[in-house]
Amino acid sequence: LLSEPPQGAANIASVAFVLIGCAADLYTGTDYSPLTFYFPAAVYSAWFSSVGVGRLCIAMMAVSVLVVNSIQVTSTSLLSVALFNAITRIATIAFVYWIVRRVHHQMQTLRQLNEKLQQLDRQKDKLFGVISHDLRSPFNAVLAYSELLERSLDGASEQAKQYARHCRDASHSAYGLLENLLQWAQIQMKRTELTPVVFEASALVERCIDTNRPAAALKNIALATGTVDPAVMCFADFSAAETILRNLINNAIKFTPSGGSVTVDLRSSGNFAEFSVRDSGVGIAPDRLGQLFTLAASRASSGTQGERGIGLGLVVCKDLTLQCGGEIKAESVLGKGSRFCCTLPRSRKAESSAQAMLRAT
Repeated sequence: LLSEPPQGAANIASVAFVLIGCAADLYTGTDYSPLTFYFPAAVYSAWFSSVGVGRLCIAMMAVSVLVVNSIQVTSTSLLSVALFNAITRIATIAFVYWIVRRVHHQMQTLRQLNEKLQQLDRQKDKLFGVISHDLRSPFNAVLAYSELLERSLDGASEQAKQYARHCRDASHSAYGLLENLLQWAQIQMKRTELTPVVFEASALVERCIDTNRPAAALKNIALATGTVDPAVMCFADFSAAETILRNLINNAIKFTPSGGSVTVDLRSSGNFAEFSVRDSGVGIAPDRLGQLFTLAASRASSGTQGERGIGLGLVVCKDLTLQCGGEIKAESVLGKGSRFCCTLPRSRKAESSAQAMLRAT
């Protein structure tokens, strides 16, 4: 009876419960509280029956209560007491019915909203799937042709070469934004499956420096390693770790003027490997330093050569770092440069401990 019966069956069952309660109340009289007989009927009719049948059930119960309390009166002096008892019980039954009906309505509303949210979530997944599949291929073509265009302008004017460089830089910037957006979306949708492995942290540093070396050379920035401990090992998803460090280095290059420097350090810090990216760039204002790793409003900013960015790369870095069981932080002095520090576990035990602490907070 409690498994969402059809509306017709629920209406019939509600009336039957009320009739059973009325019969029990008439049989026992005032020796037992009528609420014992009417509460189940009131709750059931409020939850399952239609509004019209529910009101009919309340009216039947009210008439039954009045009749039972009236026929037991032996003198006129007790009539007012009997009526008071009847009205009190009717009001109690009606209030219970109203409360249950309201709760049921709210639950139905929440169920409908939940279904809409699930539908929107499916549409969002489909949208990001289309974006991921259909935008990457055209972007790869644009990147390839922009590189080819720049190389084929050896005998062209300096202005044409400059236009070609702008086209290439804009293509790389847009593609990087697309990659960060898709990766952040996958993280938010819990689709990023991390597979921790043991690897040499120094090899990761060299790989990320080699990837960013052309961008540093174009801006005449000295990109090099500082203090690097070759014995430090990491236990994390290699692709996620590479994304974190590559974005930090790329960000440092973006906000460092020509002739500056970007240095990557690596050391052991307890159970963690600590990666540090230092630059001699423009620095970060104190009021923005606390919002670097959040999707705050008005995040768009330009690099020292007009490179555009919305700060999404740092948000991706933080999310991936936390998933790997590490931490990320930043310190900066306006006009003197910044330092970004990221820690990753060195062993499975450290990673498990960090993940447990993350879940607890």
